[in-house]
Amino acid sequence: MKRWEKRRFFVRNWEPYKEGTVFGPFKPNVVFSLPACKIYGYEDDSEFDADHQAIDAAMKRGFVFGRWFSTLCVDGEPGSQPFSELKLISKEEFEAAQRREWKDQKSICPRSKRK
Repeated sequence: MKRWEKRRFFVRNWEPYKEGTVFGPFKPNVVFSLPACKIYGYEDDSEFDADHQAIDAAMKRGFVFGRWFSTLCVDGEPGSQPFSELKLISKEEFEAAQRREWKDQKSICPRSKRK
């Protein structure tokens, strides 16, 4: 059972190339990296009681568990983000970003293609 839902709302400027995040190689000598983008999300709890201890431990280490959205993942996915890189935003700011499908006016992220 969830202990809370949509407790706080956040945005993060994610720059994987600065973090050294590289995905691949999928073929010899071929690697690629994701573009920078904004990640929006909200703090959430797992519906599974067995997850609560791990979520609490991650919070003590400075991570926020929730659901995270971007132009690269418009439907969102559960996971953790480092609290030190998150900016607290209002529910209204989060909902405005959701209406824009997570696009920012200055965003350099490509729009993900829905099938």
